[in-house]
Amino acid sequence: MKLTASTVRAAELGPGKSEAILFDAEIPGFGLRIRTGGSRSFVYQYKLGTKQRRVALGVATPETAAEARKTAAKLHARVKLGQDPASDKVEARRQVSETFGPSAEEFLDTLRDRYRPKSFVEIQRHLLLHAKPLHHLPVARITLRDVADLISSVTKRSGAITANRTRSSLSVLFSWLIQNGRVPANPVVNTGKNREKSRARVLSPAELKLVWANVGNGGDGDQYASIIRLLMLTGGAGQRDCLPTLE
Repeated sequence: MKLTASTVRAAELGPGKSEAILFDAEIPGFGLRIRTGGSRSFVYQYKLGTKQRRVALGVATPETAAEARKTAAKLHARVKLGQDPASDKVEARRQVSETFGPSAEEFLDTLRDRYRPKSFVEIQRHLLLHAKPLHHLPVARITLRDVADLISSVTKRSGAITANRTRSSLSVLFSWLIQNGRVPANPVVNTGKNREKSRARVLSPAELKLVWANVGNGGDGDQYASIIRLLMLTGGAGQRDCLPTLE
């Protein structure tokens, strides 16, 4: 029997049966499942190795018969190629349920004992605050474009340095997700990095004299004062010219 709108409409459960699957004559594994009480659904059933698999194709009505038939034909073609549609469907549902927010929280829990409190707080802020637009997205479906847009947004809102640090934290997170089999690749890798201006600054002559005068006298084993003065003396010719003499 070929499962069409007319045959689906006419199909009935046999006497004394509580459930039956009427299989299509042309597409192996495509069937109409009928249960006591009138419940009807289309299924695709197949065998992979020694395991029996079944994929639900939705409620069976004369109107849905043609679409279910097309879907079953596609699934049958995949099975012939050695694929496992039922497992793929389960994996797809699992990936959708693993969103960025909970994944970031789980990752941060693994870092608490490995980072200094200040460093941990910084990474936490990057992932939970700056990366908040990603929180609702499945981690396996986050793309380079998603990350690039986020970095651009953080740059405009909080500056280039914060955006670069957020990018670094994201990269470490996705590396961890790869190691745990959650994602196939790191979408951060090919995103752009902002240029940063150096924060280096040389103390002015007045500042150097102030430090020299207040660092201590270096007596009674005060090595800290001696070290600071030694660093000041060897820090550069321009700075040494500004220091008071030792006589």
